[in-house]
Amino acid sequence: MTEEEENTDADHGFKFNRTAINLLLTVIIISSIIGELIGLYIWNVVRRARKYMLDEVCSGKVERNFTTLESGNPSIEIKV
Repeated sequence: MTEEEENTDADHGFKFNRTAINLLLTVIIISSIIGELIGLYIWNVVRRARKYMLDEVCSGKVERNFTTLESGNPSIEIKV
């Protein structure tokens, strides 16, 4: 090592070797890819659920059951 290289090492106190940098970048890239795949999976699930909900509600096959607040009796159901 030349004298100039020793001075640059002393400036920051440590030196990464090429293998450590490559390993770190590989881990970051793989983590990013896995994160993107999980994000795409969740986005696809939400998209399918939204489509299903819209198809069911717009088809008119869905009847909503609820209890009235005035009656307080959960056995009384009103179909809308």
